[in-house]
Amino acid sequence: MHMYQRTPEKNIHPYRPLIITAAILLVPLVGTQLSDEVQWGIEDFMAIGLMLLIAGYAYEFLAPQVHSVFWRVFLALTIIAIVGIIWVELAVGIFD
Repeated sequence: MHMYQRTPEKNIHPYRPLIITAAILLVPLVGTQLSDEVQWGIEDFMAIGLMLLIAGYAYEFLAPQVHSVFWRVFLALTIIAIVGIIWVELAVGIFD
């Protein structure tokens, strides 16, 4: 086995995407409570929460099938980029 390769994980961690999504959503929740400049409604939290959950479970499903650390990082960065582009489009409409 090459030193940069990992063995595929057999376990998908079902709670990890939930915990990470909740932690990310705490940032705008606190911002909404402390500042008038952050104005998120329940629909914003639901949309971004659903998107983050889908992205998290996509990574949890695909990552064990990728054996190289390089390609796992590439997979994670690709998912993060896709989520970021969709998030910005929903927020300000960059493609209009």
